[in-house]
Amino acid sequence: MQELMDRGELLRDEAIHREALRSAELFEGVSANALELNRLFVRCHRDLAVRSEASVGRQHLGAARGALLALLHRTGRGMTIMEVAEVLDVTPPAASKLAEALEKHGWVERSANPDDARSVLLLLTRSGRREAEASLPEMYARVTASWSDFSDDEQVTLIHLLTKLRLHLRAQG
Repeated sequence: MQELMDRGELLRDEAIHREALRSAELFEGVSANALELNRLFVRCHRDLAVRSEASVGRQHLGAARGALLALLHRTGRGMTIMEVAEVLDVTPPAASKLAEALEKHGWVERSANPDDARSVLLLLTRSGRREAEASLPEMYARVTASWSDFSDDEQVTLIHLLTKLRLHLRAQG
């Protein structure tokens, strides 16, 4: 791939490209580029998810649990399940399951919400804060390394394009 980049040629996963072309030929009005983009995006998502997962202590956390640990550490305050769900873009039941997983390790605890007796606040425990401070720098370094071949301008362009895609997909319902 580096050789292609050095010559200024288009980078392309030929297997994905051929598969998209063959699939698009089967149905009228189907875009081979759209199929190729979708397949490539799914594969990149999977590869990035693996690289961004956190290993905390001797316990392996998936990306979503690591995201909750990072969120509670970053905010430095208690958060309701609804707030967590909104920030992490998951359903409230999914946010609750993430919290339960971290509670089992002793990294998160639930506390009464003084502003709303119907809800509880999720708080990092001392142990959770120690685990976050030990694992997050490594996790963030792996994420940063994943994007190191992209200039700042390329990263900003990709952020723009992915945000545009996300807004389009949400508008479609």
